[in-house]
Amino acid sequence: MSFLGAKQNFNAIAPSTSKASLDTLKLYYDDETIIQSTEEYDLYLVGNICTNLDQQQIEKSLENAEGTFAYVLFLKHKKETVIGTDKMGFFPLYYTDNEHNFIFANFIPHIKHRLKKAEPNWDTWDELLNTGDILGHKSTIKGVSRLRQGEKLSFIKDAYSIKTFWRYEGIDFVGPEDYINLNNDLMSESIEILSANDAKKIFPLSGGHDSRRIAITAYSLGIDITAITQETFNRDLFDEDTLIATLIAKELGIKKHIKLPQPDFKTQREDMIYKDYWCGFESSQHTWAVNISKNVKKNSLIYDGIIGDYTINNHCLKDIPEYLNNYNNIDKTTSLVAPTQKKIHLKDHLTTSPLQNRIRTELKEFPLDCNQITLFKTFNHCRRNLSQWYIPFLLNGINVNLPYGYSPLFLQSLSLDIKYRLDALYQHECMLKINKAVAGIPSTRENHDARFWIGLGARKGNATPFYPCGIVASDRVFSYLQQNLKNKILDGIFLRAAPDYIQSSRSWYYEPLQRLNLFLEWLETDENHLPVLYKGKPPFIEMATKGVFDK
Repeated sequence: MSFLGAKQNFNAIAPSTSKASLDTLKLYYDDETIIQSTEEYDLYLVGNICTNLDQQQIEKSLENAEGTFAYVLFLKHKKETVIGTDKMGFFPLYYTDNEHNFIFANFIPHIKHRLKKAEPNWDTWDELLNTGDILGHKSTIKGVSRLRQGEKLSFIKDAYSIKTFWRYEGIDFVGPEDYINLNNDLMSESIEILSANDAKKIFPLSGGHDSRRIAITAYSLGIDITAITQETFNRDLFDEDTLIATLIAKELGIKKHIKLPQPDFKTQREDMIYKDYWCGFESSQHTWAVNISKNVKKNSLIYDGIIGDYTINNHCLKDIPEYLNNYNNIDKTTSLVAPTQKKIHLKDHLTTSPLQNRIRTELKEFPLDCNQITLFKTFNHCRRNLSQWYIPFLLNGINVNLPYGYSPLFLQSLSLDIKYRLDALYQHECMLKINKAVAGIPSTRENHDARFWIGLGARKGNATPFYPCGIVASDRVFSYLQQNLKNKILDGIFLRAAPDYIQSSRSWYYEPLQRLNLFLEWLETDENHLPVLYKGKPPFIEMATKGVFDK
């Protein structure tokens, strides 16, 4: 599900599934688009919206709506076009005003296909190479931005502005008992509201707490659950996720539990490149999700729990407990978040400012209270990195449901008094109040060794393969780096002599560079001939990876 729009000189696009002209805006959209037209407005919406819209106050109604969606709203009397997403910004919407055109789309390749020239955003790549997370509004392509949480675009005539309609402004703090009780109430409310449609509901089950709590709550509400689990193997090569998910499904009496075997190495590598392409190379994580997307039917509703690990389990505080005593010191917080030493150094002239300065600037987008780092991680790491796992689902017409992103629950999840935040894993504490048996099943959030999982019967298997070794970082990529003598020798001599061994043995260093190399090749590839809302496996992937998957 997606749309693409353009203003001004952008008139030479071949017809897509459907198109509409909103004043001077040309909009292309696919079959899953929800269309609503009145005397006052035309609305085009994609995604899962769970609020009855008030036609008399349509703009405000969209701002307050719950769900994960994006929309184009044409206000006829005002002759204003509004382009936005859900207030949390978890449905992607990219835009650019490059080349005397304004173009926007849900998937970054759809914008890139229409650009005559595309260049890398080196600030973004500095962040990806060293932290894995993109900060703020940037994308991997220079001049292409992603709409932030709580923002929308407003067009009047040929001028546009960004309007902010929602920001976190601080809340009152409570103790554990009040926190847990209200959090459970709001979790039930969230799933009840977000599930109020006829779509087939798919619940991914894994070894963590977030998906388990969603399943427990849905079960308590009598929702028909179809669970799905992708076989994956941990560092000790045991599949904890399928083992734990099976125990949860059995305890809850879930009759429909789809267990997907790990694909062969060739397929996994193809899935890596496919996800990289459609995510605009913005995230290297959760490539296993591509296989799940192939096994879920169009128009289904898939649930995701990524936000809860940060807002409720306080995951980002575990490694930096000193933050709790220094949260009102922006310099200290910056030093805790920024990498102490860069893994990969781009040449200084490529970036606009040092990475630490950009991290500090992004932290200042959020109020200086004890939730600053949680908000920073939620809207940068979760929203810009982890959430890319569901891009293949959106491409295939599958909606996404984010219960922990339901705004009353999201805000209340931040209300636990700071002195209690590291006392427990509060997802687990919340589950204990609802279903002790399921809450008591072991979790990957607990520190168990290989012998523990062997004793429970976890299956042993193969590790996830490395990025295809046939994709080798080129001399051009290394020309952008500041290299010490060791890296010059490795990159200039040994990499050429034994690329498979060198790239695999130092994957933490070479895999990001392999991805950058493929990205640069993509930018130079003319894809203007592709249909406007093209989806699938593009010719670029076939061309760039020919013969490399079996290496």
